Amino acid sequence: MPKPPDMEITRAVLEKAPRETLIQIIELLAARNAQLEERVEELEARINQNSSNSNKPPSSDPPYRKQKKQHKKKHKTLSPNANPAKVIGSSSWSPRR
Repeated sequence: MPKPPDMEITRAVLEKAPRETLIQIIELLAARNAQLEERVEELEARINQNSSNSNKPPSSDPPYRKQKKQHKKKHKTLSPNANPAKVIGSSSWSPRR
C-alpha cells in the first residue's frame, strides 16, 4: 500500500469532513498502522538475532550483550546454619577433648 500523502489532519478538518471521507481516513490509518506493526515485528526479530539463534558468526555479536553462561553443577554443601550432628545422623557424636 502506498504511503498516505502528507497532510495535517486537524480537528477542524475532521469536523468539516463528510462521513464518507472520515471512513476513508480511518481505513487508511488502520492499514498504515498494520504496516507499521508488521515492520516493528520484523525489526525486533532482526535486532534480537545473535550467533546462538541465527547463522551469524560469534564475532558479529554486539560486545554489550553477554552470552548465557553454562550453569555448573552445584555440589551440596552445608548451609551456615546447618547443624552437623543432624546431617551426620548421630546426636551422640561429639569431638574428642
